[in-house]
This record gives sequence, C-alpha cells and structure tokens, in this order.
Amino acid sequence: MKAKIVLILMIVFAGATTQLSAQHRHRSKTVVVKTVPEQPHVVAYQGVNYHYADGRYYRPVNGGYERIPQN
Repeated sequence: MKAKIVLILMIVFAGATTQLSAQHRHRSKTVVVKTVPEQPHVVAYQGVNYHYADGRYYRPVNGGYERIPQN
C-alpha cells in the first residue's frame, strides 16, 4: 500500500515539475532600445504613448523604449 502511495506522489510531482518548467520557457526577455525605428505611429492607450514601428509596439521607460513582446 505504501509503495502505491509513493508511486502516485512521484508521478504527481514529476507532472508538476514538467508543467512549471514548460511555463518558464515561454517568458520573453525584456528588450529596451534607445530610439524607436524611424517614423513610428504614436498610439495613446490609458495615458501612455505607445510607438508602433516595424510591426512592433514600444513604450517609453527610463529614457529609452521597451519593446512589447508579441503573443
């Protein structure tokens, strides 16, 4: 009986560990650039001016622009 409980706990633990590591891989790295590519379109959203250029959105942060990850 103990062997079955230990086996079930090992399977549950292995599944949870695999799921957590899979979620970690999908995080994207934050990229901050000094300038936005030429001629961006400015889009105001909730009081923040986002810049759209070369198929990406950028938002101002600390004297530069953070590139918004694409989903």
